[in-house]
Amino acid sequence: MATQLEAKPDGGKETVLTFPVTGMTCAACQARVQRALSSEPGVVDASVNLLTNTAAVRYDPSAVTPERLIDAVRDTGYDAELPSTDDSVQLIAAATDQDAEAAAARALVIKAVASVVAGVVAMAFSMSAPAGPAINYLLLGLASVILLWAGHDIYRRAWTALRHQ
Repeated sequence: MATQLEAKPDGGKETVLTFPVTGMTCAACQARVQRALSSEPGVVDASVNLLTNTAAVRYDPSAVTPERLIDAVRDTGYDAELPSTDDSVQLIAAATDQDAEAAAARALVIKAVASVVAGVVAMAFSMSAPAGPAINYLLLGLASVILLWAGHDIYRRAWTALRHQ
Protein backbone atom coordinates (compact mmCIF):
# COMPACT_ATOMS: atom_id res chain seq x y z
CA MET A 1 0.00 0.00 0.00
CA ALA A 2 2.52 2.54 -1.10
CA THR A 3 2.03 6.14 -2.04
CA GLN A 4 1.93 6.70 -5.79
CA LEU A 5 2.26 9.91 -7.83
CA GLU A 6 0.33 10.78 -10.96
CA ALA A 7 0.35 13.90 -13.14
CA LYS A 8 -2.41 16.48 -12.87
CA PRO A 9 -3.67 18.14 -16.07
CA ASP A 10 -2.49 21.57 -14.85
CA GLY A 11 1.12 20.42 -14.55
CA GLY A 12 1.09 19.88 -10.78
CA LYS A 13 1.20 16.57 -8.99
CA GLU A 14 -1.50 14.62 -7.21
CA THR A 15 -0.71 11.86 -4.76
CA VAL A 16 -2.72 8.70 -4.30
CA LEU A 17 -2.61 7.26 -0.79
CA THR A 18 -4.15 3.93 0.16
CA PHE A 19 -4.30 3.12 3.87
CA PRO A 20 -6.15 0.77 6.24
CA VAL A 21 -9.19 1.97 8.20
CA THR A 22 -10.37 -0.12 11.15
CA GLY A 23 -13.56 -0.12 13.17
CA MET A 24 -16.08 0.19 10.31
CA THR A 25 -18.99 -2.23 10.57
CA CYS A 26 -21.61 -1.02 8.10
CA ALA A 27 -22.25 1.09 5.01
CA ALA A 28 -23.07 4.11 7.18
CA CYS A 29 -19.59 3.87 8.74
CA GLN A 30 -18.06 3.70 5.28
CA ALA A 31 -20.04 6.73 4.09
CA ARG A 32 -19.10 8.74 7.18
CA VAL A 33 -15.37 8.13 6.67
CA GLN A 34 -15.62 8.85 2.94
CA ARG A 35 -17.48 12.12 3.61
CA ALA A 36 -14.87 13.19 6.16
CA LEU A 37 -12.01 12.49 3.75
CA SER A 38 -13.75 14.19 0.81
CA SER A 39 -14.37 17.33 2.86
CA GLU A 40 -10.68 17.87 3.56
CA PRO A 41 -9.17 20.74 1.54
CA GLY A 42 -6.98 19.47 -1.28
CA VAL A 43 -8.71 16.09 -1.57
CA VAL A 44 -9.65 15.44 -5.19
CA ASP A 45 -11.29 12.06 -4.67
CA ALA A 46 -11.78 9.67 -1.75
CA SER A 47 -13.00 6.09 -1.88
CA VAL A 48 -13.54 3.90 1.18
CA ASN A 49 -14.00 0.14 0.88
CA LEU A 50 -15.82 -1.56 3.75
CA LEU A 51 -14.92 -5.10 2.66
CA THR A 52 -11.17 -4.52 2.54
CA ASN A 53 -11.18 -1.87 5.30
CA THR A 54 -9.14 0.51 3.18
CA ALA A 55 -9.37 4.09 1.98
CA ALA A 56 -7.88 5.40 -1.26
CA VAL A 57 -7.47 9.16 -1.42
CA ARG A 58 -6.26 11.24 -4.36
CA TYR A 59 -5.10 14.60 -3.04
CA ASP A 60 -2.89 17.60 -3.63
CA PRO A 61 0.11 17.30 -1.26
CA SER A 62 0.58 21.06 -1.20
CA ALA A 63 -2.88 21.46 0.38
CA VAL A 64 -3.14 18.50 2.76
CA THR A 65 -0.76 16.05 4.38
CA PRO A 66 -1.21 12.28 4.81
CA GLU A 67 -1.16 12.81 8.58
CA ARG A 68 -4.13 15.20 8.27
CA LEU A 69 -6.03 12.56 6.28
CA ILE A 70 -5.39 10.01 9.04
CA ASP A 71 -6.54 12.58 11.63
CA ALA A 72 -9.72 13.19 9.62
CA VAL A 73 -10.53 9.47 9.82
CA ARG A 74 -9.74 9.38 13.54
CA ASP A 75 -11.96 12.43 14.11
CA THR A 76 -14.91 10.35 12.87
CA GLY A 77 -14.25 7.75 15.57
CA TYR A 78 -12.47 5.12 13.49
CA ASP A 79 -8.80 4.22 13.41
CA ALA A 80 -6.32 4.56 10.56
CA GLU A 81 -2.58 4.24 10.13
CA LEU A 82 -0.20 5.45 7.46
CA PRO A 83 0.90 2.55 5.28
CA SER A 84 4.39 1.17 5.53
CA THR A 85 6.56 1.10 2.44
CA ASP A 86 8.17 -2.20 3.49
CA ASP A 87 6.45 -5.15 1.80
CA SER A 88 7.67 -7.65 4.39
CA VAL A 89 5.91 -5.66 7.11
CA GLN A 90 2.71 -5.81 5.05
CA LEU A 91 3.02 -9.58 4.63
CA ILE A 92 3.52 -10.00 8.37
CA ALA A 93 0.52 -7.76 9.04
CA ALA A 94 -1.63 -9.80 6.65
CA ALA A 95 -0.61 -13.04 8.38
CA THR A 96 -1.32 -11.47 11.76
CA ASP A 97 -4.76 -10.38 10.53
CA GLN A 98 -5.54 -13.95 9.44
CA ASP A 99 -4.43 -15.29 12.83
CA ALA A 100 -6.58 -12.70 14.60
CA GLU A 101 -9.61 -13.62 12.48
CA ALA A 102 -9.10 -17.32 13.26
CA ALA A 103 -8.83 -16.57 16.98
CA ALA A 104 -11.98 -14.44 16.85
CA ALA A 105 -13.84 -17.25 15.07
CA ARG A 106 -12.73 -19.76 17.72
CA ALA A 107 -13.85 -17.42 20.51
CA LEU A 108 -17.22 -16.99 18.80
CA VAL A 109 -17.72 -20.76 18.58
CA ILE A 110 -16.82 -21.17 22.27
CA LYS A 111 -19.28 -18.44 23.25
CA ALA A 112 -22.04 -19.96 21.10
CA VAL A 113 -21.55 -23.46 22.55
CA ALA A 114 -21.40 -22.15 26.12
CA SER A 115 -24.56 -20.10 25.53
CA VAL A 116 -26.46 -23.10 24.16
CA VAL A 117 -25.31 -25.32 27.04
CA ALA A 118 -26.27 -22.67 29.61
CA GLY A 119 -29.66 -22.26 27.91
CA VAL A 120 -30.35 -26.01 28.00
CA VAL A 121 -29.28 -26.18 31.65
CA ALA A 122 -31.48 -23.22 32.55
CA MET A 123 -34.46 -24.70 30.69
CA ALA A 124 -34.02 -28.13 32.29
CA PHE A 125 -33.51 -26.61 35.73
CA SER A 126 -36.59 -24.40 35.45
CA MET A 127 -38.73 -27.38 34.43
CA SER A 128 -37.51 -29.76 37.14
CA ALA A 129 -37.01 -27.49 40.16
CA PRO A 130 -39.91 -26.16 42.19
CA ALA A 131 -40.77 -22.54 41.36
CA GLY A 132 -39.64 -19.92 43.82
CA PRO A 133 -37.86 -16.60 44.07
CA ALA A 134 -34.46 -18.19 44.70
CA ILE A 135 -34.70 -20.29 41.52
CA ASN A 136 -35.85 -17.27 39.53
CA TYR A 137 -32.92 -15.17 40.74
CA LEU A 138 -30.49 -18.00 40.01
CA LEU A 139 -31.81 -18.30 36.46
CA LEU A 140 -31.72 -14.50 36.05
CA GLY A 141 -28.09 -14.47 37.18
CA LEU A 142 -27.14 -17.29 34.81
CA ALA A 143 -28.85 -15.61 31.86
CA SER A 144 -27.30 -12.22 32.69
CA VAL A 145 -23.79 -13.63 32.91
CA ILE A 146 -24.15 -15.45 29.59
CA LEU A 147 -25.66 -12.39 27.86
CA LEU A 148 -22.93 -10.07 29.12
CA TRP A 149 -20.09 -12.51 28.38
CA ALA A 150 -21.23 -13.83 25.01
CA GLY A 151 -22.74 -10.58 23.79
CA HIS A 152 -20.01 -8.21 24.95
CA ASP A 153 -18.66 -7.58 21.43
CA ILE A 154 -22.15 -6.98 20.04
CA TYR A 155 -23.00 -4.51 22.79
CA ARG A 156 -19.65 -2.71 22.40
CA ARG A 157 -20.11 -2.34 18.62
CA ALA A 158 -23.70 -1.18 19.08
CA TRP A 159 -22.54 1.48 21.54
CA THR A 160 -19.83 2.61 19.11
CA ALA A 161 -22.36 2.79 16.27
CA LEU A 162 -24.74 4.85 18.42
CA ARG A 163 -21.95 7.29 19.29
CA HIS A 164 -21.18 7.75 15.58
CA GLN A 165 -24.77 8.73 14.73
